[in-house]
Amino acid sequence: MVIHMNMYQSLGFAIAWLLVGRFIKAKFEFFQKYCIPAPIVGGFLFALISLALHVTRVLDFEFDTTLQTYWMVMFFTSVGYNAGFSILRDGGKKVFVFLAVAIVFAILQNVVAQGAARLINFSPMLAVMLGSTSFTGGFGTAASFAPIVDPENTLGALSLAVAVPTFGSLISSILGGPVGNRLIKKYGLQPSNADESVRIDESGNIIKTKKVVKKVEAVHPSFIKRLFFNPTKGREEGQEVVTVQEEVIHEASAKGEVDNSTTSSEKHLSSEKLLLSFMFLVLASGFGLFVTNHLNSLSPKFKFPIYIGAMICAAIIRNIADTSKKFKVNMDEIDALGNISLNMFLALALVSLKLWQLVSLAIPLMIILSAQIVLLYLYTRFVTFKVMGGDYDAAVITAGHIGFGFAATPNAMANMGSICEKYGYSKIAFFVVPIVGSLFIDFFNIMIIGITIGLVD
Repeated sequence: MVIHMNMYQSLGFAIAWLLVGRFIKAKFEFFQKYCIPAPIVGGFLFALISLALHVTRVLDFEFDTTLQTYWMVMFFTSVGYNAGFSILRDGGKKVFVFLAVAIVFAILQNVVAQGAARLINFSPMLAVMLGSTSFTGGFGTAASFAPIVDPENTLGALSLAVAVPTFGSLISSILGGPVGNRLIKKYGLQPSNADESVRIDESGNIIKTKKVVKKVEAVHPSFIKRLFFNPTKGREEGQEVVTVQEEVIHEASAKGEVDNSTTSSEKHLSSEKLLLSFMFLVLASGFGLFVTNHLNSLSPKFKFPIYIGAMICAAIIRNIADTSKKFKVNMDEIDALGNISLNMFLALALVSLKLWQLVSLAIPLMIILSAQIVLLYLYTRFVTFKVMGGDYDAAVITAGHIGFGFAATPNAMANMGSICEKYGYSKIAFFVVPIVGSLFIDFFNIMIIGITIGLVD
């Protein structure tokens, strides 16, 4: 028996499991600790049920995922609007250097995936899902490229788009802290400002605490005051008064939300600005299709996803707004709409998951993933750390790179938070890593993946 759903029924069914995922994530600390998005939680649960029904030949589901492409394009258009290059310029040399380090790492992830695939006679196209697509890209990027890699959804690319980033989230959280800790101990590194530290509260927010020490000069009472009043009145010279200032530098996403650092905080949004921002998203996504078609027509060696043109158009509009000051792109509203789109996109993608396709991929999957773990350790330990300066800030950045280089920016922030909670705050790391991980690496990574697919194809 097969249940067929049209695009409206499919969307409603997907949202139902999204709500289930939010409920489960709110109840279990594991999913929050490892930054597993709610659509993945709910969708994977349904995938397990669907697997059982398929294996027992009781029931199968067929979904109309027409709207999945729409929500995917809207989300990545919102990512394009985050590419304000004035931010990159203002970030200084460290941001440019770390962006270059991250781009080279993404390229190497694809080289390792393709090299290992050829050694074990694994499909080069499926190996695209085991490179920067799933690791540097994460859930959203992986799910968006699955239909390009596997148009008929018969090879298991969508299943890999869920399994590989989930694996990456676990590994990055396990490796990040210990690697940074080892570097700090081996080289005897110290934070530049001992008065600044970091703590993580019960909600998972990373809070910077700064001790402000003021020395009080001695007050010597006059002879008359000592004679007729309290002779000990006054303060000892050099006495210190310490006050503590606290600042939230990273807010954990609310329980059940998709973990996206650009959309995790609650903000008061304007309906008028939401409308204008929605029109900006539709404008960029519409005209972006012309750009995508043109790019794909330039050479058979290039195969870019449908949303690459939308990202380029969005970035152009954003930077025109920043430089001309004639109009404004409201990023709070853009990010909110992007978060909605990502939830809808992942929810629809996950209900279509066919876990039984992973069985035949298990052995090559573990071989290539093992190679990627080795690359991750060697590159971050010997390249990221050295290139970023080999100091305390570089050690914290290394832990952060393990986070988003194998998972997502929230994992990076968690890794850096655990290091700084123990040793002290790194202002440079908490400035550089979110800019590169949240705003720019996706833009370059998608181009790298498109070129990789073209070369493989």
